[in-house]
Amino acid sequence: EVTRAAEKLKEAYEEQGYFEVGVTPDVVKLPDGDVSVTFRIAEGRKMTIDQIVIEGAQGLKPDKIKEIMLTQEREFFILRGTVQRQKLDQDTERIVTFYNDNGYIQARVEAVDTQVDRATARVTIKIVLAEGPQFRVGGIDVTGNKTLPIEELRRRILLKPDEVYSRTKLQD
Repeated sequence: EVTRAAEKLKEAYEEQGYFEVGVTPDVVKLPDGDVSVTFRIAEGRKMTIDQIVIEGAQGLKPDKIKEIMLTQEREFFILRGTVQRQKLDQDTERIVTFYNDNGYIQARVEAVDTQVDRATARVTIKIVLAEGPQFRVGGIDVTGNKTLPIEELRRRILLKPDEVYSRTKLQD
């Protein structure tokens, strides 16, 4: 129980950006059979994201990719915490969606790497992309309709021939 409590304390500090926190429990048995537990906490320094490096971006600018990300430079970073890992996973999905909406339907995030410099308490996140070619809409056809006028359906289709393909526009 004491070890589990120490881990929870450590996680709470990490969620606040204290990556180097040390939690040491001191357990003293009392004469009446109870125990006294004291947690000694050395907070250490807060880790911050110094830089986000986007590699492989050619069709879309790295600065535009960084704008749509949840993870941002100069914010606190938790290496072991689940919060930061979830944000990075969501960022991967957001980047792929951003590429899909700009015609890059084969785009993928190949790697997400974090480099921690303990001496300066700075973190660099490197994201490696593979864009693939940019696609445009070749043509649009409506089939199987027996209820509404075809002109009405075509008017509601957001995608137009020769424009950059967007998965979101197709879904809308």
